[in-house]
Amino acid sequence: MISFREETEEDYEIVYNVVREAFWNHFQPGADEHYLLHLLRASAEYVPQLSLVACQGDSVVGKIAYTEAKIVNEKDEIHRVLSFRPVAVAKELQRTGIGSQLINHTIERAKSLG
Repeated sequence: MISFREETEEDYEIVYNVVREAFWNHFQPGADEHYLLHLLRASAEYVPQLSLVACQGDSVVGKIAYTEAKIVNEKDEIHRVLSFRPVAVAKELQRTGIGSQLINHTIERAKSLG
């Protein structure tokens, strides 16, 4: 069974490894997504309340992170939006629905946070 919770600083190392391995050699040699996550955590736009991990028992097996962004239309109207990236699932559990569950769970959580 998969459960979800907010990421803590104690999770950073295992999350770093899960994200790196999930993307390793997928789009290019090596991976950059774990470094992107490091940069996102330090940004003012980072939304820690939506920074969740997926757990199987006591093991972290997935990660999703959100940042706030703005879209400016042709009338110079600003619309606040949320953007999620990366979504990562442990390599051996990919294509089992955990990534979709993370996305759906955090969409509902974002709605409840307003």
